[in-house]
Amino acid sequence: VQEVHTWDKNQLVTVSEPTPGSKALPTRVIRELVEGQLVMTLIVNDVVCKMFYKRKS
Repeated sequence: VQEVHTWDKNQLVTVSEPTPGSKALPTRVIRELVEGQLVMTLIVNDVVCKMFYKRKS
């Protein structure tokens, strides 16, 4: 798997390309801070999954 990390508009964007011949799919992960929460968006083909993380108080 080859990963490329870039910053875009206060977002950390990670694009993963699978090894040729692998059955894995290319993925894109976007991490950003929104109102004190870490929001992680995982995109695989046309499927989007959002996860929200809060710091324990």
